[in-house]
Amino acid sequence: MLAFRASETVNNRRHFDGVFRYARSHGWHVQTFEYFRSEANPLYWRDPDSGVQTGLKELVDFWKPDGCVVDCGTIERPLPRDAFGRIPVVYLDWYYSKTVHPRTGGIASDGRCIAEAAARELLMLGFRDYAFVPAMRDYPWSAARGKEFVRAIHLNRKDVHVFDSGGAKDVPVVEWRDRLQAWLAALPKPCGLFAANDFIGKNVLDICRTAKIDVPSDIAVVGVDDDPQICENTVPTLTSIRQDYENGGYSACAMLAEMMANPRAKPHQLLYGVECVTKRASSCVCEDKRVLKAIEFIRRHACERINLDDVVHEMGCSRRLATRVFRQSQGQSILDSIHDERLKRVKSLLKNPNQDLKALPDFCGYRSLVDLQRVFKSRTGETLGEFRRRHAQ
Repeated sequence: MLAFRASETVNNRRHFDGVFRYARSHGWHVQTFEYFRSEANPLYWRDPDSGVQTGLKELVDFWKPDGCVVDCGTIERPLPRDAFGRIPVVYLDWYYSKTVHPRTGGIASDGRCIAEAAARELLMLGFRDYAFVPAMRDYPWSAARGKEFVRAIHLNRKDVHVFDSGGAKDVPVVEWRDRLQAWLAALPKPCGLFAANDFIGKNVLDICRTAKIDVPSDIAVVGVDDDPQICENTVPTLTSIRQDYENGGYSACAMLAEMMANPRAKPHQLLYGVECVTKRASSCVCEDKRVLKAIEFIRRHACERINLDDVVHEMGCSRRLATRVFRQSQGQSILDSIHDERLKRVKSLLKNPNQDLKALPDFCGYRSLVDLQRVFKSRTGETLGEFRRRHAQ
């Protein structure tokens, strides 16, 4: 099989984790290439090391693949279906492009699922007003997320405001930021804001910081993609929705297998959903700053074998007061919160079929495998092996 990737991003890597997981479990050989598009040479891939350009037809003729997976990434003109002849092709995130034929097999993220996850996260804050900031350009995925977010907020009888990004035309970034700053300042406060992706969310947080708009008390912000390079380096850190990219890549290969087994099968499109919401400081509304410090400390260091005393020290108060105000704010104890963060990491690692169970305690903050197994069983109702088998199925 040939796999073409349009960009080397965190989301793309998650897609291909799923592609390679399917390939390993089904004995496939995957040859991966990064491709670029240009007006002068619209069909070529380029070796990032040597810079050598090769025509797509020559590449396909050389490898003679049984099928191809093409990642559209954020590129608007991906490799078209007719360039592969009769070879079955499945596109990942096909909605980015207007050039992919609607009868082409494709896998894409579910805009409604993403928007509803954002709406639930923000509606739990109990605000009256909510807002959506789309991408800087008029992308179909951004429009879909905005439309579904507005629907979800109106369903709950709340007000929602949508920023006009001027995406129908190229708007200078400086002008876009100036208009966004004026719009954010005019929003009714407090307000829960959904950003089309983490890049937009970062810009919102940067502007709020410049304009002295408090986050999350005045505006709570949720982004999409859960890119740690962005989300962990904003001030405050950015809550974000992680799409189930790995499942998307796995499903693309499963669809390709069906097409290869039955060439007459009608191509279709499938959607993948949300893996989780990584809650960070940008949507953690709490009047007690000590609790906010504890939540952020636990999220960052839970897998480093921290204990109750470490969190209390971070809060800067007595143990009795720390445990009381934390439970009043979060509805659970500090130790429960530590275990929750650790088990998120455990579940993520268990999805990798090659992960050695004996190494899990070292990665997740537990002193022994027995200790981890006891906590996991009591909190999930499953053993580690049962969880892994269910995920594999």
